Amino acid sequence: MLIIINTMIGSYALETVEKDNNSNKNISNELVDEREDAGSNTNNEVNNTIDNFQSQNENLNTDENFENQTNEYEKSNDKTITSVTSNSEESVVEPVIMYQTHVQDYGWNDFTREGVSGTIGKSKRIEAYKLKLLNGDYGGNVVYSSYIENYGWSEPVSDEGICGTTSKSLRIEAIKVNLDGDIANYYSIYYRVHIQDYGWLGWTSNGSIAGSEGLSKRIEAIEIKLIKKDSIPPEESAPAFIFSGNVYYNTHVQDIGWTSTSNDGQLSGTVGKSKRIEAIKISVSGNLGYQGGIEYSTHIQDIGWQAYAQNGQISGTTGKSKRIEAIKVRLNGELASYYDVYYRVHVENYGWLSWAKDDHPAGTEGLSLRIEAIELKLIKKGDDSPNDITMPYIKKCDLKYSSYIQNIGWMENKSNGAVSGTVGKGLRMEAVRIYLENCNIGGNVEYSTMCESYGWQPYVSDGNISGITGKSKRVEAIKIRLTGEISKYFDICYRVQCQKFGWLGWTGNDRIAGTIDGSYRIEAIQIKLSPKSDNIKVSNNSMISFVEKNGFKIAYDSNGRLHEDAQNLLGLQTAYVLRVNKKTNVVTVIIDNGDGNYNIAYKRFICSTGNDTPYGTYYTPAKYRWKELMGPSYGQYSTRIVGGILFHSVPYKKRNPYTLSANAFNQLGTTCSHGCIRLMCIDAKWIYDNCGLGTRVDIINGVDPLSKPTAPKISSNQTWDPTDPNL
Repeated sequence: MLIIINTMIGSYALETVEKDNNSNKNISNELVDEREDAGSNTNNEVNNTIDNFQSQNENLNTDENFENQTNEYEKSNDKTITSVTSNSEESVVEPVIMYQTHVQDYGWNDFTREGVSGTIGKSKRIEAYKLKLLNGDYGGNVVYSSYIENYGWSEPVSDEGICGTTSKSLRIEAIKVNLDGDIANYYSIYYRVHIQDYGWLGWTSNGSIAGSEGLSKRIEAIEIKLIKKDSIPPEESAPAFIFSGNVYYNTHVQDIGWTSTSNDGQLSGTVGKSKRIEAIKISVSGNLGYQGGIEYSTHIQDIGWQAYAQNGQISGTTGKSKRIEAIKVRLNGELASYYDVYYRVHVENYGWLSWAKDDHPAGTEGLSLRIEAIELKLIKKGDDSPNDITMPYIKKCDLKYSSYIQNIGWMENKSNGAVSGTVGKGLRMEAVRIYLENCNIGGNVEYSTMCESYGWQPYVSDGNISGITGKSKRVEAIKIRLTGEISKYFDICYRVQCQKFGWLGWTGNDRIAGTIDGSYRIEAIQIKLSPKSDNIKVSNNSMISFVEKNGFKIAYDSNGRLHEDAQNLLGLQTAYVLRVNKKTNVVTVIIDNGDGNYNIAYKRFICSTGNDTPYGTYYTPAKYRWKELMGPSYGQYSTRIVGGILFHSVPYKKRNPYTLSANAFNQLGTTCSHGCIRLMCIDAKWIYDNCGLGTRVDIINGVDPLSKPTAPKISSNQTWDPTDPNL
């Protein structure tokens, strides 16, 4: 049977038993008295452990066992040995925290394990302390610092380093203790302090502050515990840290951790650094003269409102990268009858919101915006309070909308970005209704539609109809805007599904979505509210306007820019007309408008026609990847127009893209062919790829709606087309 020993701390414990009791007798007696009052006597504990150890070995009647166990104990080098258990077959080495304080008039006392170190009721300051982590099977150490009279916070020390001062008569006013290394994954370190005039403060842990700052109050005693992560921590019955002023608070900030304590309207957090607050602790002064405390609840990303924390407890999360989005704070007990608590927050995109008061939410909800900083104040009832209390909290409104669709009528309400209308059914929208619900902000939404044959309609609001019902008239464009207070905090964004073009880009805030003078129907719409931004994103294709020129219409985007190659703006179409102008040697691609009339100038190519190029209207009957031409020569991407007349690339000597005629290429834009329409390779390929058989070709002599493009010039010894996408 294996005998195992617990609570004996290496050679230190043996030395404690054998030490000269005549030295420091008075100090030992007084400190022992204090630890007895608190239920902890280290010397008795060690003596009892040894007595029990000897008794058990006497029962076994094996002096050799005692000697062997003692030797093993001394070899453990200050590691904890588990308790004797007759049925145990192996030892489990658990960590232990030891601590020692340097007390005014007494000096250093003995190391203490899970008990009180210092004095109570004797008005003696702690001037320094040392911690010793016996970490068992875990790697790591303990790190600690102190707030020292006249000095402020000391640099952290670890593992038996002296923290504080000796022989300088300076009090320690606050401490911070933390675990470092592997042990921190399995244990938390909790601690509390007994301070002048206040007595025991509450428990705190893992690097948070215990004590006071700015009150000139000495710490008189400390108590420290190691608690497994999955065990129940000590109850937080009071604030662990008190500060000069009425209310004090600190925040856990992204990439920074816990901030130093702020009080009475000071900023906690960051501004201008885009850092989220993840957790907060708030306490009130014990000097206010009334019973009561402070409670607070936070609205957490992906979680929502949490239960109220109080008096220095943590509200929020740490280690989960979750932002606090809103907070509520309130007083309780007598304190609530004599004071109000005011607070305001700095929010992503909005900056400082107005002051909130007494459990009113501050921040945002439903907008996914982080709180970045906070300020709090306690103000006596009847005293002057902050003036700006107009908008401390912004909650996303419900935006509802419905569309009246050809052959269907009014569709069910949609909200917050959902599609209203139809997609892929070729049905026109004829009218729309929009309104707001569940808003805590004043204001409204107004909207106007441009309708076939009627033009722009007057703005309406509150769910009234914009458009024409019962007359088979399409809506071609729409504008939507917010008015009143809500327009200060939100943008309204929208986009439309448009005949032939599909979904156009997003726009917002009273800009036009849809088409102007193109006779294209809107088929569906999406609308949403977004947090206010100085730079609302407006797509260049959220609105397309068509302006008449030389008998055709040319396309402009929402920024007013002309698109002479409108493919990127309008997208690929299903059918085209190819217009060849012999006078200018330009091919213009024409598409149809919403009514089916081919009058939209879509793009243009430079070409070379010939004197034998025939005028007239034709329909393409055939295509060829390579086609033998006169000479013989060869053309890439050839499309027959009529007879021996084709669209094709500049000719090559062979079916080889590296046998191009440089002279013919440099003549593009002039009348020089034998009758075919010569093109740059990239343009011939576009016709070959996108214009199906039966495409109409008009060969005319006139003016063009778009400007004449140019072709690059190549050297006389270059034998390939610089626009050939295959090279």
